[in-house]
Amino acid sequence: PCSATWIAAGYNGGQVGKWAKKGFGAMALAGTEDKNSTAALKTVDLLKDKVRCVEAHLQKGLDHAWPHDYDAYLLWWTGVMEGRFEPGKDLNFTWTDDLAAAVAEQKPKKKGGVIVYAWSPDDASKPEAKALQNEVLMDPLVRFYGGQLGAVKLESGDETKKLGVTATPAIVILDKNGDVKKVLQGKISEKALASALRSVAPESR
Repeated sequence: PCSATWIAAGYNGGQVGKWAKKGFGAMALAGTEDKNSTAALKTVDLLKDKVRCVEAHLQKGLDHAWPHDYDAYLLWWTGVMEGRFEPGKDLNFTWTDDLAAAVAEQKPKKKGGVIVYAWSPDDASKPEAKALQNEVLMDPLVRFYGGQLGAVKLESGDETKKLGVTATPAIVILDKNGDVKKVLQGKISEKALASALRSVAPESR
């Protein structure tokens, strides 16, 4: 098995094989009004460091029913756990394609910024591109810091060149005024990306 998903429920104990740390994903989905939502959230703590990745998501206002808001995410996530990869097809963040609008939204804030993901169809043959989408962007710290920022996904072209991108895959970190703070290209590590995101994120840990 590559993954396990609990719907309107959660993991409640049991043995976890050592192999799961590298090759098994776990997810719990529920509604905020479901009495089992607590079990869904506890899944993260119970399986942390025991599996490749573990997530819990709650659909706002939903009782004990299927959380359809996460249908697309669940389908994508399951594919990632199976090792599937398509350049630019990423749901780690709620990406838009309007950089100007993302910067404008961040500008009034005391602290903030934008994460830009530059990709190309040619990335299909690059292991570092697959690692970026399927591993690096899924890192908990990367998601924590990046989730506080505007998120823009751009196909490689004139707009990404203006940001300093010379090769894909690339991640560009902008401050709240739209100025480039960091350009990461090629093989990108979780540590390097989390550090770059932290430099502009409002909340730290």
